[in-house]
This record gives sequence, C-alpha cells and structure tokens, in this order.
Amino acid sequence: MGYKTLAIGVSDFAETIETGSYYVDKTLMIRELRERMRRACETVRYVRRIYENIEEVLR
Repeated sequence: MGYKTLAIGVSDFAETIETGSYYVDKTLMIRELRERMRRACETVRYVRRIYENIEEVLR
C-alpha cells in the first residue's frame, strides 16, 4: 500500500491529482486567520485611544 504525499507548494490542483497527493482545503483556516487579525487590529486601536486619552488627561 502506497502512501500519498502532501502537495506542499503546489498551486495547480490538476498537478496535485496527477501526482496522487492529498489536497487540503485551507479556506476556513484563512477566514479564521483574517477574523483574528481584524480583532487584533481593533484591540490595538482601542488601546491606542485609551493611551491617547490618558496622555490628554495628564497634560
């Protein structure tokens, strides 16, 4: 019984099938990463606003 390989770095789906490699759909992972990045950016903006408000109060 032969083992299938992961098609790392292969962007052509046809080549993945021809070589008998596994195809891993990362669509949901990319969506989750994008959402986490958006939340992280919002957090940074929020902290920056708090810092600016503190600076203004201390003046």
